[in-house]
Amino acid sequence: MQLIETRPPIGTRVIHVYNIIAVLYNNDTTTSDDITVNFFDPEYNSSTTPPMKLSPLNATLNPDETKTFILADWPTPLSGKIPLNISFSPSSPKVLPNEKNSGYYVYILDIPTTKKTASTPGFEILIVLGAIAVFLLSRPMKK
Repeated sequence: MQLIETRPPIGTRVIHVYNIIAVLYNNDTTTSDDITVNFFDPEYNSSTTPPMKLSPLNATLNPDETKTFILADWPTPLSGKIPLNISFSPSSPKVLPNEKNSGYYVYILDIPTTKKTASTPGFEILIVLGAIAVFLLSRPMKK
């Protein structure tokens, strides 16, 4: 995971933007054809949103080959310990999944809770007291 940016807060929500990086290594003696790597967003709902595919969408892994897959600019308003599920499997339904060409791993992303406020505490009180003082001093004195 690589933090790209932290956006200015909107209300109490801070958006962190990450690049998700998955590295696969083929330690078998045969080629793994047409592998797809998916990223399941922690707010993933299988009935409404499909998993995101990390690019390159499909790749062939030759024996002793390593490939890097990246999902760029993933924004999240979540904080704390966030489980990220990254899975890989054959893209073709003609290729049977097995322990060599399919699997998943869960990475725990720890996003610190950041509370940013747009105002200085107590500043409003000083403005009110200053306005009262100006009002009282600008009134003519009675004799």
